[in-house]
Amino acid sequence: AYAAWVARAAAHVRSIDARHAITIGSAGRGVRPTVERIDFAAEHLDEAVDFATVQLWPRDWGWVAAAAPVPAVASFDPLELALGNATSYLTSHVKLLVAAKHRERPLVLSAFGFPRDDDQGPRPTTEPTSVASDTSASLRDAFFRRLLEHAAQAIKKKNHGALVGSMVHAWAGEGRARHTLWREGDAYIGDPPSDRQGLYSVYDTDTSTVNVLRAHALALRPYK
Repeated sequence: AYAAWVARAAAHVRSIDARHAITIGSAGRGVRPTVERIDFAAEHLDEAVDFATVQLWPRDWGWVAAAAPVPAVASFDPLELALGNATSYLTSHVKLLVAAKHRERPLVLSAFGFPRDDDQGPRPTTEPTSVASDTSASLRDAFFRRLLEHAAQAIKKKNHGALVGSMVHAWAGEGRARHTLWREGDAYIGDPPSDRQGLYSVYDTDTSTVNVLRAHALALRPYK
């Protein structure tokens, strides 16, 4: 039923706008049983859908743990866990499209985010505050760097159904979080109004993160 609705909706959009590429904005098959029943390949099968998307949210999907590991598993590395899950998830969706033999159906990593170093845990049970822009983002930089290295290898292959691009979530620029949740008059810094402000924001002062993203873009320049 959902795939049929996608086909109808995509056809309607195409009928009124033939100049822009169409996608459904999927996050992929998901990590929850109720979502994993989605047929990722089938929902992108209609000819009016120009490209597929996948997203990565390590914190929201439970791949990042803030609590210090117990002594028995002192070697536990939350960054490695998040990277392992992220690269596996991304690769699995490339393979789904390849297996479905979608004709010229590229895949875009349409959104991915990672919290700053002092906010690696599960969602707070008490009222949280907005995320400050002057805290360390070294773990985020490491995650972005290695994830984008993995993505770049897939992009360079240009095989059928391969990944063709990525978009970080989210550029905040000069904006700053003023409240836990967005209020009228606040700057738009990427995070939805209903989400904790600054959680995934990349600010103009995040030089190290910007350098990671710039290096990735320059590395892919020959493949545009």
